[in-house]
Formats: sequence, structure tokens, C-alpha cells
Amino acid sequence: MYKKLLVSIILLCTCIALDGQTQSAKEETPVTNYTENVKNYNSLLLRAENQLKQIKAIKLTKTGNSAHRTMSNDFNLNIVNERVVFLGGFNWFEFDISASANSNSTYLDISFIKVSYNTSVFGSSVTTNGNIVVTPASILNVPTYNPLSTFVNDNTASEINLPISTSSTFTPLNRWQVSTTATILMTVRMKIQSCGQPVNINFTSQSITAAFSWYSPTANASVTSTTIVGYDNVNFSGNITDASCTPIISAWTNGVPAGENKTITVTGKYFGNGMVNGASVIFKNANYGDRYPIASNAHSGGIQPMDLVSWTHNQIVIKLPSIIDSADFNVQGQLLPEVNKFFYIGSGKFKVKNALGITAESSAPINIPWNVTQYMDDYPISPVRYRKIHAELVGQNNRGYRILINNNVNATWSDAKPVIKKAMHDWSCATGINWYYGGDTTKKYSNFDGICVVDTAYQYELMKTPSVLGACPVVGGPPNFYLQSFDIKIRPNVPFPWDRDTANGIASGNLDFYSIISHEFGHGHQLSHINDSIKDLMWFQASANGFASLLTRKTVKGSPEAVSGGNFVTDSLLANYSCVPTMTLVYPSNCVGFDVRIKKIGADVFDISVFPNPSHSYENVKVRCSLPRESDVEIIVFDMTGKQVLNERIGKTNNIDYDLRTSNLGQGIYLMQVNISGRQQSFKILKE
Repeated sequence: MYKKLLVSIILLCTCIALDGQTQSAKEETPVTNYTENVKNYNSLLLRAENQLKQIKAIKLTKTGNSAHRTMSNDFNLNIVNERVVFLGGFNWFEFDISASANSNSTYLDISFIKVSYNTSVFGSSVTTNGNIVVTPASILNVPTYNPLSTFVNDNTASEINLPISTSSTFTPLNRWQVSTTATILMTVRMKIQSCGQPVNINFTSQSITAAFSWYSPTANASVTSTTIVGYDNVNFSGNITDASCTPIISAWTNGVPAGENKTITVTGKYFGNGMVNGASVIFKNANYGDRYPIASNAHSGGIQPMDLVSWTHNQIVIKLPSIIDSADFNVQGQLLPEVNKFFYIGSGKFKVKNALGITAESSAPINIPWNVTQYMDDYPISPVRYRKIHAELVGQNNRGYRILINNNVNATWSDAKPVIKKAMHDWSCATGINWYYGGDTTKKYSNFDGICVVDTAYQYELMKTPSVLGACPVVGGPPNFYLQSFDIKIRPNVPFPWDRDTANGIASGNLDFYSIISHEFGHGHQLSHINDSIKDLMWFQASANGFASLLTRKTVKGSPEAVSGGNFVTDSLLANYSCVPTMTLVYPSNCVGFDVRIKKIGADVFDISVFPNPSHSYENVKVRCSLPRESDVEIIVFDMTGKQVLNERIGKTNNIDYDLRTSNLGQGIYLMQVNISGRQQSFKILKE
């Protein structure tokens, strides 16, 4: 229902981050000489067995390390930061092994770590078959510690040996002082052979690991020194039983409107290493209700890279867009063939497609209460990055938009004009938007004449509202866009009779003209469809073939979420461009039942306090309000004859805390008007 501009794709460079930790050590390569690794491991095991005899002797005689005799030293091993990545054309499962101690008095010397896995996912003997890469953290510095890549081997077909050991020949050693905070020892990456089954990553042979985990009380004690001590206890945690490839959606931000450049955060696991390989977040199509988009593009009809704030293995942050467009751009920014029509995102369950190409659905719906329309702009803000833009409101005529009604409408439905004017009036009462009836016309709708016309048109939809944007040039930068005009086209041969009686209920089997024309003016107000509540004016079927309209009348004042979106537009999207006049917000005088108090961004009401009220004749009145942004404030007081008796210009401020000089006013009722950056809120004050 809107003029489509252009869409682009951002090419992202991604890197693997381990929960905020940086891999400073060079990544080790897969094992290339497995026979040599087994030989090295067996030699290390023999050395460790001899050393273990010395450690046991120290324990029996209670000699050696005094720290060991005075406290119990525990060593904790954890499997953490499990994730999936797409690298080199393959799917990989990664996890970290971290370690900590219950004190900072130990320096790690050796630990024989063993981990098992599900061979149905990774295949058997991953080391032998070259399907594993182990990367030590920088704390396992070489040459103090032996290179992991020369010792890793298969203990069994489903278990790997990951020994940490100090060198038997190098001196002086520089052991890692074990922290009381869990610190990553190594990253293990295993190639996935089959998706959908539990990975079953577990610490195994724990008694062996416990027996061969010891420390030194100093960083540089010799390996053969009798001061090498075994940990009293070794604790294990973090076994993983999740499916090998499937993302897990745990939580998300709810109630955030689309198109306002606000962010939502999706947390979980296995989102992959960035928005690569077609990864995306996919929302329901608000133009069709509870239906996912059908698309064959790289991102499956989901968010595009331009919508992304950040993507990590366990968290996705999105600047929630209004529009999704399936057209892709190549690296030069040239438009490629479109594979699916654009759509506006809506509420309902949503999906995350990870970098492995696997999709999971949320367990419950996300609520997107309203959608402020964005358009696609072909001006690149970088060589390959394009923009999603708003259409600012301007004052084309009389500081607002003049709406003409074509004679075809009057001839077809002689009583339609009052209903059209009521819909315009109700929107103005709700948001201050400056629409006014500009007379009847013979002009027809046109996307290029800059005139707003309500006209008839033969079409599938009952009504349709295309918008046209204008552009104000900016020297050296992208232009500013504004809403130049919109036309409302009404289908003359409707399948059900139009009901144009707004004072009574909808006659059985009729279409409610007021509901649907108000819905179309919502589009003119730069709001898109929503699909979270059938009671909302912008419900997606309000202008379809009568389904929703046959059920109940939807009104502007009965649709607080639509009004909230409209107030965002009139609060935040009022242009102050040199090439067009600025709109003047207008609240009609007869707005019974409407909340015409001042709105802030997000459409919450400004909480203006006026006290005391009533007040004595000798008292001043205090006016207080906390504003979301610096605004120009003016307070005017009128008596009941309409005569202005006070005018206090406060100027620009973030907080109103003002003593209004009312002590010289006589007894009676006065009308106080608070003007905040063009928005008005009125109060009655009583002087006793």
C-alpha cells in the first residue's frame, strides 16, 4: 500500500568472541601426526605417574607445601560458552573449558582432562579423523606448557584426551596462577556431521582427571620439585545435552513498536557467528496476520543486515524495522531481482535462523503494538549500506495537509462526506495532525501531483492509500524526506453494502465505512498494519473484504495503540526543512471523549502537576513537569470570557518547576494553557 523505494544489504565482517574474552593465542591447527601425538601422550602419562607417587608421599608424611596442610585446595573445571559456527563451508560446535580454584594460592602444573561426545553427531575418533581443533588460551603459554596440538588424541572412539602439562625440560617455568574467577583454558571446535541430535559433551574419566590435576605454590618451581602438590578436590560442571545445530530462543523484549528505531534483544543459544550464511530473525507478515513471509532470498524474508545492531552466539539486538524487503543488493549496491514482495512486520511467534541455516521458533508470541511506516532509500550511507527512512510531516497548505474529495465519491455515496470529515477530525483530536477538508474536486488520485484526494478506483482492496514522498536536498549528504501527499482510493463495487451511519451500530451484513476510512487515514498518518488485536483500528483486515469490519466498529479513540503510533509521528516526525513549511499541530475544540493532553515520544502522557488547585486568591500556582527532552515552554492563562490575563514564557527546559504569578487574579475559574514545543494541554484552575 505504499510507494516502494529501494533496499540494500550490508556485508558484515564477523569474528568469534568468547563471551567478551579475546583469543590472543594463535589458533592451533588440527592434529597432523596422530601417531606422534599418542606417543607424546603416553610419555607424558608415564612421567605423570612417577610424579604422582611423589605427591602421594608428600601427602602421607604431611611435609612439603605448608599451604596444602592448612587448607583444602579445590580445582574446578567447567564446560562453558557452547556455540555453533559456520566456517570454511562446514558447521562446527564449539565450547570452552574454563578453570578456577577456591583460592589464589595455586599455580596450575598439570591436568589430564577427558571429554566424551555423541558419535552420531560428530562421528567417531574425531582426532584421528581430523574433525577437531583445540585452541589454548594465552595463559597456557608455550614453552612453560606443552603445545596442546601435539598431545591431543582419542582415548576411545567417543572420548578425547586434552592434557595440560608443563614442560619437563624448559626452565624457568611461568605457570598460570589459578584465579578464583573462572578463566578459559582452551576452546574446542568439533566438526558437526549430523544435526538434530544431542551433542552429549561431558567430562569423563573424572577420577583420572582428579588424580592427575596438581599445582605448585610458585610459578617457577621445577617439575621434579617435591613442592608439586595434588589438588584435594576436583569439581566438574557444564555437561551439554542440547541438539547439535538448533538455535534456542530463551527470552526477548516485548511491547516494542516497529519502525521507531527502537531496539529489541533476543537472548538464547546457538545463534551462530554473526549474521552470516543467511542468518536472520523472521517475523510474521502483518499484512496477512498469522503467516510467515514466503521468500527465497538469503535472509528468508527476515531482517536485513541494515536492521542489525549486534549478533553474538547468545544475543541478537535489532533496531526493530517497520519494513522487510526481500530484494538483495550486491557489493556494489546495485539492485538484484526481487524475489518476494516487501511486507510490514507484526506480532506473533517469530523465528531465528542461525548461521548454520537451522531455524527455531519462539515458544510464545512477541507483541508489536504499532508500526510506524519506514521507506527504503537508495542513498548509500556507506558503499553498500542503505537506509530505512521515515516520512516527516510538513505543512503543505495552511501548515497542514489539505484533503479534497472527488465528486465521484459524492455521487456514489451522498452521505459519505460527513463520515470522511469525522475520521479526519478524530485523528486530529487524538494526535494533533493538521488535516483539513479543502473542498470537492474533479481531480483524481495521482501519485505525482502532490495533492491529497479521496477518490473511487476499481481495485481488489476495499480502500487503498498510496503515499508519495518529497525530498529536501542536503549539501554533501543524503536528502531529507517528507510526506508530500497521500490519496485514498475507495472501491465502488463493494461485495457488501457500506454502512455510513456512525451514530448507531453496524447493520447486519454491512461494511462500516467509518472504520475503514479511519484505517486508511491511519496509513496517511504513516502507520502500517498490525496483527496483534482485532479491536485495533490498524488491524490488518480492516480494509480487506469485510471480515473484521463485519464484527465491530473500530474507532480512533478506541484504538490506543494506533493513537500512540500516531502521536510518535506528530511528536517526532515534524519536519523543519528549509524547502517546505513546518506543520502546525491543531487540536479541534470539540474533541469529546478524546485525551487531548500533551503526548511525549512513545505517546505516554506528560504528567503535568498544577497545585494548589483550588488556590486562595493570595497564592501563586506551582506548575511542574519532567520532560523527555529539552522543549520550548509557554504558559498562558485566560479568564472565562476568553481574555488573556497571563502569559509566562519559560523558554527551553528539560524540567518545568515554575511559580505562576496568580496571586493578583480575582476569584473565579480560569483556563490555563501549557504549550510545549507546539503541543497544548489545558487545565481549569479555581481561585477561591
